[in-house]
Amino acid sequence: MPSHLKAFGVAVAAGTMAGGGPWLLLSIPLAIDRLGTIGLLDAIRVMLAPLLFGAPFALLGMLTVGLGATRLLHHNSRESMLSYLAAGVIGGAIIALLFVLILSGELTEYPLFAIFSVLGGAGASLTWGRHRMRLKRLREKARAEPANPIHDLLF
Repeated sequence: MPSHLKAFGVAVAAGTMAGGGPWLLLSIPLAIDRLGTIGLLDAIRVMLAPLLFGAPFALLGMLTVGLGATRLLHHNSRESMLSYLAAGVIGGAIIALLFVLILSGELTEYPLFAIFSVLGGAGASLTWGRHRMRLKRLREKARAEPANPIHDLLF
């Protein structure tokens, strides 16, 4: 069986890259442009800032929305890629809007961040959903295989 922890980590990484990756198009050229004035270590921090900012949100989303949705979908026998995608997109939007609401007190500021959070939620949920679908196929295959009568007699 595939490692759940590894799949979880890959899903968090995918969510981080999907949500923070587009910002790298801004942060990397900015860091390269400022390299002479801010130094190498600070330039690396500027380059990686979108990923460093996005990783905690991807982890938070997977711990709350991803694992919660997995529990509900599995319990209700509703696991599908579309279900996981919907959970990731909706969860990503809600997390971003709550974050903006907590920081600014109103939802009218910075709604653009919700787009990147939705992308992060979609990336994480699709990666996690593929893992869960693989497990679902393995479970169904194990149920379909006939029992080994010799093994059952011996043990």
